[in-house]
Amino acid sequence: MSAFVSVRSLSVLCFLLLLTGCASSGVSTATGSDPWSLRVDEVWVVHTKAAIASFDRLALAQTGVASRQSPRIVVASTAERAKAAHEAGPTDIVVTVTPTASVFASYEQTVVLPVRARALALQQLLAGGNAGRTPLWLREGLADYMAHQVLDDLKLEIRSTDREAGQTYAMRNTKDLLTPQQWMTGERGVEKRAGAGAMASLMVERLAAASGSRFASAWPAYFRLAAAPEFQPDAAFEKSFGLAPAVFLAQFETWLTALKTEQRQHAKPVPDASNYADIQDASRFPLKSSDMAARYKDYLSRRAPKALAISSRGALGAAYDSPDAMERALTLCRAGDSVSCQLYAVDDRVVYQPAELDAAGVEVVMASHDASDWTQQVGARWQPLVQQATESYNRVLKERAGVALNETVRVYLASSSKDYEQVLREQMKLPSGHANDVATLSGGVSNLRGQIAIPFQETTAADVLRERALKTSLHELTHELQGQLSQRRANGVAPQWIMEGTADLLAYNALSASSVAGAAEFSKEGWRNKCLEWFYRDGYKVGPEDVFTTSGADWLKFVSAKRGPYLISDLMAMHLESLLGDRFYAAWVAYFRQIGQPKPDEQAAFKQNFGLSHAEFLTSFKQAMKAL
Repeated sequence: MSAFVSVRSLSVLCFLLLLTGCASSGVSTATGSDPWSLRVDEVWVVHTKAAIASFDRLALAQTGVASRQSPRIVVASTAERAKAAHEAGPTDIVVTVTPTASVFASYEQTVVLPVRARALALQQLLAGGNAGRTPLWLREGLADYMAHQVLDDLKLEIRSTDREAGQTYAMRNTKDLLTPQQWMTGERGVEKRAGAGAMASLMVERLAAASGSRFASAWPAYFRLAAAPEFQPDAAFEKSFGLAPAVFLAQFETWLTALKTEQRQHAKPVPDASNYADIQDASRFPLKSSDMAARYKDYLSRRAPKALAISSRGALGAAYDSPDAMERALTLCRAGDSVSCQLYAVDDRVVYQPAELDAAGVEVVMASHDASDWTQQVGARWQPLVQQATESYNRVLKERAGVALNETVRVYLASSSKDYEQVLREQMKLPSGHANDVATLSGGVSNLRGQIAIPFQETTAADVLRERALKTSLHELTHELQGQLSQRRANGVAPQWIMEGTADLLAYNALSASSVAGAAEFSKEGWRNKCLEWFYRDGYKVGPEDVFTTSGADWLKFVSAKRGPYLISDLMAMHLESLLGDRFYAAWVAYFRQIGQPKPDEQAAFKQNFGLSHAEFLTSFKQAMKAL
């Protein structure tokens, strides 16, 4: 965790804030209007607010105290904004979520750290400012314990690794490893020893297990006893938890010994080595960022049983010292990519099997599971058609562009608006407000991470449903290909017209080469005539400059406020294809690959691959439209 206020100094700070009433109980932001800040506001700030609300509910149920005066939490989108926020509010707890942070690190910042701050403040409140008289291991471990409760309450896919880390440290026989006895006796500097936080967390977990159902009332009672002048820590511990500290320590060490001698094998059969690479050859590791290289190096240093799972979309999960390491690693990876994770290594063998260009599949599944006649009809009529269309996509793209999807994509079909919004929120992890906007305004969406959702409402006309089954599904698959080629950086870098216009262009080109029933109804010529008919009638009500400058974050609002953004984008894409002729596909692939490089220069990539600048293209397009 990287906060400007040390977590271990929070207990005193939080109590001072409680006494003065100067702290706000809310969550503030130190963000901006850039795309990443908007993402932080829409996703991570929502998580922080939900975590604080969950903690307050749990705390009230267990203690009868509403912790309304805890430190204010400030969520920042950059290190610079975090520094400014700290200077403006030195008593605030400032957490930072950066674009390069892993999903796990972001959860630690936005959920675990704020809850720990809240828990330490609550301890001080119950103890009347005397929480420092209680054992440090109990305070620290209890803060983690409550963070675990919040993570479980929110049912987040990713969990804090403190529990697993405790197991890891406990099973090692490291010479400098902190012992439970040292934690209990509170030796000087004990909190700085290796594994201190994880051991404290594990000790509280075992104390809760030993106390059973009474633990929820026992720990508040213990801290309330600390407020009395005559407080005796050992006697208060036994009175509250029902066993003396020495008895608990003996029980814990017995359990720890059994854990250390546990059979160290994987619970499931380990896959055979794939011969893809030697485990020590870090240059072959598919995820190439410096952060991923560091995490791979960390994996190599860990003790078995261990496993490392990755996705070519950049997700990674690792688990150590656990018979369930393979399952845990995949679960952590799937928090960042729910479709395409696979094991890279198990213990000291590489088991990774890289996908071939045409090896990826498209899974078409029903997101609606009710027994209505309409849902049954969608499953019987439209699901097979979507499956047929998407199965032909890789073949056509490989023939024409020399590339194809090499990552599995899952397409969810929803038979109602409610189910469509639900899959956007629950499977694709869109914030509730954004999911509602997308469900209201779109007829299909890709998250560029292997998931597509398409609605098939009963009130929609049959010809529109056929278009969604054929054209929309291939349009969204093209977005997936754009994401694959650009290392997930295209959205927000490429002009939105090239994202949307070429998605339609490749979809119609693929349909024209497809033998799927009904594909002939969606000819490229008919599509072009439809776009031109709109242009002749409405002209430049939406100009090419508009779609050149509208960002991906603003696209939905733009579509809802203007007429024709997709149509003008489609005309521009067709014009670009006409300028390049047979070179179009190669240039298109090279363009998306180039903007996927770190710190991309989109304008340079556009000119280098398409042969003209933005301004030159706009001039050429307008001249072509004027000549029609």
